[in-house]
Amino acid sequence: MRIGREIVFGGLCLLLAFIPLPYGGVEEGAIFIFEAGVFVSAGVYAAGSLGTAFRRKRGMDGSGPGEGERRREAGGEAAGRMPWPVKALIAVFLGLSVAQIVPLPQGIVEILSPRIVEIKGGGAWNSLSLAPSLSLYELLKYAAYAVFGYLVYVQARSKRKVRILVFVMMASGVFQALYGLAEYFGGTHRIFGWKNVYYPSAAFGTFVNRNHYSAFLEMMLALSIGYLLARADFFALKPGLSLREKLVWFGQERLQKTIIAGIVPVVLGVGIIFSWSRSGVFVFLAALLTMFVLVSWAGKRGAENGGRRNAGAAEGAGGGLGGKARSRRLIRTVFVGVAGIALMLGISPLLERFSADRVLGEGRPLLYKFTGDVIRAFPLSGVGLGCYTYGYNMFKPRYTPGRTTHAHNDYLEALAESGLPGGAALIAAGLAALAVMTARWLRRRDNFVRGVVLGCIAGNVGILIHSFTDFSLRMPANAAYLVALYALGLGTVKLREPREWDGRADGSGNWIGSGAGAGEKEKAGAEDAAREAARKALRRAKRTGMFKAVGLAAGLLSILVLVVKENMGFVWLGKYEAVRTRLAGEGRSLMSGFAELDRLLARAARWSGHPRFFEEQGRLYIEMAVAENESEAPERRDAFLERAEEAIRRRIERNPADAFAYYDMSRIYLLYNFPLLTYQDAARRYLRRALAFKPHDLFLNVEAVYKFGVMWDGLSDEEKAWIFGQMRSVWPVNEDRFYPSLVERWRREVKNLDRLKEILRLDAEVWSRAARFLPG
Repeated sequence: MRIGREIVFGGLCLLLAFIPLPYGGVEEGAIFIFEAGVFVSAGVYAAGSLGTAFRRKRGMDGSGPGEGERRREAGGEAAGRMPWPVKALIAVFLGLSVAQIVPLPQGIVEILSPRIVEIKGGGAWNSLSLAPSLSLYELLKYAAYAVFGYLVYVQARSKRKVRILVFVMMASGVFQALYGLAEYFGGTHRIFGWKNVYYPSAAFGTFVNRNHYSAFLEMMLALSIGYLLARADFFALKPGLSLREKLVWFGQERLQKTIIAGIVPVVLGVGIIFSWSRSGVFVFLAALLTMFVLVSWAGKRGAENGGRRNAGAAEGAGGGLGGKARSRRLIRTVFVGVAGIALMLGISPLLERFSADRVLGEGRPLLYKFTGDVIRAFPLSGVGLGCYTYGYNMFKPRYTPGRTTHAHNDYLEALAESGLPGGAALIAAGLAALAVMTARWLRRRDNFVRGVVLGCIAGNVGILIHSFTDFSLRMPANAAYLVALYALGLGTVKLREPREWDGRADGSGNWIGSGAGAGEKEKAGAEDAAREAARKALRRAKRTGMFKAVGLAAGLLSILVLVVKENMGFVWLGKYEAVRTRLAGEGRSLMSGFAELDRLLARAARWSGHPRFFEEQGRLYIEMAVAENESEAPERRDAFLERAEEAIRRRIERNPADAFAYYDMSRIYLLYNFPLLTYQDAARRYLRRALAFKPHDLFLNVEAVYKFGVMWDGLSDEEKAWIFGQMRSVWPVNEDRFYPSLVERWRREVKNLDRLKEILRLDAEVWSRAARFLPG
């Protein structure tokens, strides 16, 4: 079992070091490695635990009942289970997430989510998620986070392992900070050779988004300050010592280690400043304030307890006012160091980002408002994990630049995706774990425990505050480190004080503590009774042990199979994209490599039902149909269109709220029998369906007006009224983008603008808006 635990522990350390490197863990390959690593580690841990339990039942390990507890106490190891409210809330969230995916009777779906029925239509069975395949992909990540947290929790049983975990996490943070600062001041702005064009004037480490980078550093900053307090033993330093006595107390080695540990939070803080993230700087200050408050509160409680028991002992343990004052001075020193270096290097870009125009001009309050509309439309079940962007597109009342994939508020996004019950359970689990950790921390007096757990608490508070204005926890690296901080804090806060055992044994092999003396017979009798009760418990456990072993093994194996199945599709998709890139680099057409491309996409689609693979299939077949159309080969064109239609239908089945799937279907029906436009009625229906799911998308509206315009004489009065309504919907925000784009689209295909002007003049209000964008 010990070898198995060491293997698991080493795997956890490797996962912690790895997951931030591939762009914050957002690459599908990185997610696959993380998930597979977590579940394989869980299998190794479970096998070792079951093996140990079996040996104990058979009496093969030579230990008596209760000895494991005594060994933990002697070695300072943690004991006990994770707080039950946290486990219960996580179980509720995961259970409701599974319920989103599995098919349910239509009557239940109508009660829980009437809007889903409107979108998906009738049928005997249906799922609550807009796209169950997307939700399954996300659910596997959440399950991996939960198992990862549990493994960290059970491994944080000794100070040695806690130190190693803290060191690995801080080393990862220091690397991110230094790498980000080096790229920023070096002017290269790259991530392992890839130039980041999105944030060329900020530090971002190996994260594409500077805000996600700053969120990662925020957690590590708090942990590093807590470790500094623990490592320097500031909690244990007695007040009133002279300078000479302090120097002697530190000693040369202790002082050197303290200085090194003190450099780490300064480096992390400077990295946060030069990310130019407003939220990052605010949370940096909030984390320091949290540590100030907790240290002051603990100091006050320690002084009160010390007054009732032994003021001198409380002061020496760091619970008194002297320990509080020293800790606050150290935190202030870190802040002053970060601020001083930032001022020397220049922070004017950061000050500009805090200007009122920049803060008010980004439109996040509107984003939050529209997300609230999604929550109100899907209050009980949500739109499904991973489906936020499709739910949001249906409700935003006007076009906003770019593609909205996240709510920039992790709490609102959780409620929108999981519904009020599921989202509230997830949020409550985080708050409950934080409350339990803080309550237990206030009762501890061990210097190491107090410092490390203080860092975990402040790091959690920081990222939870940051989540009000960003979606940093949607980055796998940040989510994994948040879970690790929770698990590390809950495990470390339960580390027990080492107790001495003199190693003497009585005639029956029972260990006797150094305090054994009078009353030995009574204690021995109590131990005999406890031993007999333990034997009965072991016999009961033996009857159920096999069922638990089989169930646990089957569960882990099933999840691992799902992980492999869902992610192998992306492996083949990556090969497909590599071939496309190679063909483009060689100047070759898609037709020359079609057989290979088609084979790779078919393999990807066989592994997983993710709609992304069918999207790529439809795209490839449409491109081939267009090429055959240009080559004047109508039979081959229509053959490719039939394959494209089948791929897009499968895409719509897996995600019926994907607006661009309906747009692609409209393209297919316009290409059939081109240029006769035999199926133009179907094409228009699909185009309107696309705009029903994304009503104010600029591209879709331009395409709709153009295509309806070229088919104008065949439109019904209702269709004409609808298209004029779409043109009015772009006012007043986007007409400066919409009409120039429409004019350019029309000129590129039709050449002459006279027909467009004629159509627009049919509606006086539309013409009054559009006329200034049309020449003549």
